[in-house]
Amino acid sequence: MKVSSEIEQFTQNTVHLNNPGEEDINNAYLRLPARGRISITCPIGGVGATMICMEKVGFFALMLIVPNRLQPTAQVWAFKGKEGACHDTGRTVSYRGVALAVLDDDGHLIEGSTPVCEKTARLYVLPVYRDFLVISQPDKSLYHRLFIDPKPFDCDNFESAAASLAKRLKGPTGSSCEAVPVMYPGPFRIIILKDGSMLRRGQITLLHSEQARLLKASKEALMLDGQDFASSDLSSARDFLTSYQIRGSLCLKDAWWVDGTPILKETLDFQALGRVNKTTQRRIGKLIARRQSYFILTGSDPRDEYGCCPSDDVGSSNRLVEAGLLHFLAWPAPPGTCPTTIYAFAGEIEQKDGRPIFSINDELRKQVQNHLESSKKGKITLLKNVLRVVLLLFVGMALAYPLWQKPKRPGDAALRNTQTRAPMINGVGIYFFHTSVRCNPCLNMEAFTQQTLGDHFSEQMKDNTLQYKKINIDDARYRHLIDRYSIFTSTIVLVRFREGKEKNFESLTAQVWQLYNSEQQFVSMLKQELSRFMSDGRE
Repeated sequence: MKVSSEIEQFTQNTVHLNNPGEEDINNAYLRLPARGRISITCPIGGVGATMICMEKVGFFALMLIVPNRLQPTAQVWAFKGKEGACHDTGRTVSYRGVALAVLDDDGHLIEGSTPVCEKTARLYVLPVYRDFLVISQPDKSLYHRLFIDPKPFDCDNFESAAASLAKRLKGPTGSSCEAVPVMYPGPFRIIILKDGSMLRRGQITLLHSEQARLLKASKEALMLDGQDFASSDLSSARDFLTSYQIRGSLCLKDAWWVDGTPILKETLDFQALGRVNKTTQRRIGKLIARRQSYFILTGSDPRDEYGCCPSDDVGSSNRLVEAGLLHFLAWPAPPGTCPTTIYAFAGEIEQKDGRPIFSINDELRKQVQNHLESSKKGKITLLKNVLRVVLLLFVGMALAYPLWQKPKRPGDAALRNTQTRAPMINGVGIYFFHTSVRCNPCLNMEAFTQQTLGDHFSEQMKDNTLQYKKINIDDARYRHLIDRYSIFTSTIVLVRFREGKEKNFESLTAQVWQLYNSEQQFVSMLKQELSRFMSDGRE
């Protein structure tokens, strides 16, 4: 899609509000279509509170404009339109302002050349970012895969990016310059200056005059000297390195947004430590060894069918929550935003006035450490048993290979399970169900389905009115779908969605098993059935 077309989708729907309350801002967000923008006029003294309300409901790229310094009012512009999953197209973004790093409304900490997903890169084409960001072109091979075989983007880099930034700073140096009041207008939520000073968007901050002048020259600060403010509205710039040493990466988060009330379980399942991935085990060991209070993950649980960005680490951590070993608190995630969650040992985290409070549960940590060490000792025996099984399987597979060999097919680049695509709102889902053990008929069905979608429905796949999903019948995560559609063998099910809810479905079991051995007839049948099903759903 062309950049001008992307921008037009945001700007053609605009809502204007005058000094609104939180409920008014929330209602405006709900009234806007999938993409749009909002303009709010409010007193300068109320800009900070207004921006916080806008951030909470999901607006992004907030930008403050003061038309006339003699007037006590200002305008805040913002956008709605973060939608879809995070896919990797090889894009990077570089910040080119006078600050050292910036934090956007999705928690991306940009310092130097930073990888971003395609969804984020498309948001950065908005004019509000133009003076501050340089976006690379996508990798052609990855971009061509975007609508058929998208590569997932790993969004979980918040803590590592914060740690990297902390290593570059040496701490506050002090200055004899006069401090003047400034306000960072946006579009980023926070900017970190080269001396470590942090400026929060919409907040009146005392800053050394030299830094203030540099920021003003690059359109990254509004000078507010000469205007009257209550002393409670003024605050000195926080130092990032000092805050990071005290609070870790939480110093970049609005902790008072955190939701949730952890509940202690009577029975703890320590065996769950052996069932999670190695990354989670190492992360737990690091919490104990360094006496750290928490870790933060970005992404959704793979068991969440409509999760934005499935993460194995989130899934493993949630299993430890279910086992009673961890607790979590989460920031509310507006639509299209990657969920961000704080994890800590059970009993070590609580929420007070929206702020996470931490303590250390030495007894639980000792028990966890003992089980982790016992698990390592038992892995040698387990490995021997696994090797024996693998050898037996290898022999069996070698004997059975001629019976189950997958036939070669032109264009064998399969449509990837589009579980990471955005949840279907209005459109049709085509679900291909298969068993763990694949036979020639099943492989034929899959190949012919992919060929049909690629040759005849590529546009519908691109605009997300048609989604393809491959589902393993033997996967317990999809038991609800197996029961709902009465699945017992490899098949195709067409599902219609309206306003995010399933309206009806149709199974093609009889047709696919009759035609699995004829590519031409199968493709013709599926094209006809899918076209009819999609057409029947149009009003």
